[in-house]
Amino acid sequence: MATYICSDIHGEYNKYIEMLSKIEFNENDNLYIIGDVIDRKEGGLEIVDHIRQYNNIHLIKGNHERRLVDFYKGMYDEFPIQKNPWFKADGLITYNKLQEKDDKYIEELVEYLDKLPTVVNLGKYILVHGGFYNSDRDYTLEEALNNTSEDKRLWNREFFLSDIKVKDYTVVLGHTPTYTLGHDKIMHKPGKILIDCGCCYGKYLACLKLDEMKEFYI
Repeated sequence: MATYICSDIHGEYNKYIEMLSKIEFNENDNLYIIGDVIDRKEGGLEIVDHIRQYNNIHLIKGNHERRLVDFYKGMYDEFPIQKNPWFKADGLITYNKLQEKDDKYIEELVEYLDKLPTVVNLGKYILVHGGFYNSDRDYTLEEALNNTSEDKRLWNREFFLSDIKVKDYTVVLGHTPTYTLGHDKIMHKPGKILIDCGCCYGKYLACLKLDEMKEFYI
């Protein structure tokens, strides 16, 4: 039984399916996707629908899932369409697809995404989309969880760039494409692994086999 980690697929459904084939994913394995499966490209809803069919594929909330939920809960009602935060972040692609769905599908989708965890603990590995709070020292996992808002967990980019570590754990993150930091593939730092390799920007969809630290790319 293997554990795989993926992140920031952003609607690239064909790459997602190709990756499952490449890693020979089966019912004995577990796949954790660290957020942002929707928006930017057109296959986001298909990815979510696929994930929801499997008990061994686990989605963690990313900032794009949060934006969809906020939109349908009326959080952006005061914004004109052209300044809607979700649409400005390429959410219009997903919204247009949702216009083809019925109310029941949308209600169930919003409820599902809203209830997604923002952090998953896999023993010595912690999965979170953006990161934890900024500090001038390392801190415990309990401190990380207690002192980090959901916004920080979803949007923080400074955590990976800093030297802050969560004591006794390695934190696996998405959110920040590695190519923006001068790297094409997965980045490793003491206590941190960044696996968003910018697949929706013409770069790689990356997948990490956690048990062996083996890397796969599409």
